[in-house]
Amino acid sequence: MFDDREVETITGLSRTTRHRLEKAGAFPKGHYVSPGCKRWFGQQLAAWQRAIQSSSNPFAKPKARGGKGRASLKEIARVTPSLKG
Repeated sequence: MFDDREVETITGLSRTTRHRLEKAGAFPKGHYVSPGCKRWFGQQLAAWQRAIQSSSNPFAKPKARGGKGRASLKEIARVTPSLKG
């Protein structure tokens, strides 16, 4: 099980971004092991990383000006439907 800092190092996502993705169903939900102590399972993080890598990267910046920009949370949730729950 990984804590907040470890998950940030592994994923490169800030706490706020992870919270938003969790809420949208696009990131594994953390589990409270005690009050104020949230942890994530390594297997769930690895599955999330595989899902992101196997699809087009929703976090990538647009390559040309006037592009669509980064994907919305709804688009990211669509890319990782198996994590909804």
